Amino acid sequence: MFYDIFSLLAARNGTSPTALAQSLGINKSNVSNWKNNGYMPRGAALNKIAEALNVTSDYLLTMSTIPSPLNGNPTALKIGKMPKMTMKSVGCSQLLGYALLL
Repeated sequence: MFYDIFSLLAARNGTSPTALAQSLGINKSNVSNWKNNGYMPRGAALNKIAEALNVTSDYLLTMSTIPSPLNGNPTALKIGKMPKMTMKSVGCSQLLGYALLL
């Protein structure tokens, strides 16, 4: 599952998973293991990837409905600092998730 999410996010950023990983100093063989063997990156590598793609490590691993930092704003999840959202910009389950946080 990790590789599928990583691949999708890399494509959305106009690059391949291998090229993105290599730009972050991650070995090409690691990418092959993620794709072919279902492995996942650990610790520092996972954090580097999440930061480069502007999502959390949780989002990379599970594609949770609340990616963060939101819109490049790491304080967005603090109470009173929620980003403006509409049904058009996010799904219903994401809005419900934010409502439950309050």
